[in-house]
Amino acid sequence: MKSSATPLPQYSLIDLGTLEGGTVSEATAINNLNQVVGWSNLGSVQQDNRRVDKSSFRHGFVWADGKLCDLNPGDGVDIRMPRGINDAGTVVGNLFPLGAASRSFCVRADGTVAETLTGVHRAEAINGWGCIAGACADATDTMQTVLICPDSRKQSPPVFRSLRLERGMVGGSMRSLNDRNEGVGFAMLGRTPEQEIKQAVYWGPDGLGCAIFPEAEAATASVATGINVWGQVVGYRDTPRQGQRETRTAFLRTVHGMIVNLPSLPGARQTEACGLNEVATVVGVSGNRAFVWTAAAGIADLNDCIPAESGWTLTRANAINANGVIVGQGLFQGQRRAFLALPLLQEGPQAWQ
Repeated sequence: MKSSATPLPQYSLIDLGTLEGGTVSEATAINNLNQVVGWSNLGSVQQDNRRVDKSSFRHGFVWADGKLCDLNPGDGVDIRMPRGINDAGTVVGNLFPLGAASRSFCVRADGTVAETLTGVHRAEAINGWGCIAGACADATDTMQTVLICPDSRKQSPPVFRSLRLERGMVGGSMRSLNDRNEGVGFAMLGRTPEQEIKQAVYWGPDGLGCAIFPEAEAATASVATGINVWGQVVGYRDTPRQGQRETRTAFLRTVHGMIVNLPSLPGARQTEACGLNEVATVVGVSGNRAFVWTAAAGIADLNDCIPAESGWTLTRANAINANGVIVGQGLFQGQRRAFLALPLLQEGPQAWQ
């Protein structure tokens, strides 16, 4: 419940900038050392004695200690999109070569060591043990979720483990992975491709993926986006309402399996929970505004928690780490930019928790 005596959290903001004169960037994930991954477009650059417009190119980046590191080698034609970073500074993501099939990559945060994960089309998440959630195509060219874990003795290649789905579900995609090798994401449920609907899925340590919502609620789409070390899960689901347009509602699943629908910001019809940390502080987007939620304080527009004169309008919060640091995207001086929001310490018995 929301306590009227609980003040809103307060944050200071850092503009993470862009690469090579770009105008647009977004932060997508953060580890507990405040290292951030995301993407940026490029600007117009001098190449072969002429100006080349690269504003449509997207390069992956790592931000650490106030500096951006470009994860795209070469001339920038390939699109490298990071998905996650763990506390060891290992980044995973996807590479989209021009005119070729996508593939996954694994790289150090400083960009020094990069490798392609052989046979893996997508790498979506990494945990503290270095296990990577990805997707591979099976013999029927259907994408299957896999878990790739390093050999504990570092003497053998990584171990691939195919994850299963309960009956009636196909084509899983894991979005988040905790240190207990529990993961969440979505799979397709339906008898034919035309009838398939995204369903939020939880994969247990045994490797079996099960629908988070019961079959009676499977008529509308749902996606799970984050899981913490305690097994609490966040995501969103679509909710049709009689005589109205479909709405989207954020949810939190507790450690006991109870589903809690999270509130929306005033006037918002579409709300998505994008991530949570170990104390179940949830971040996401409601309408076109970034939000932060806790059980004690309820939902808050992140724009009400930053200095009024900052010049920012925060539109999306994508991730939050154990220190309560939030990353996402906002509008700054008319441009879409990646931001990092640092929580300010609050003194006294009413401090926000």
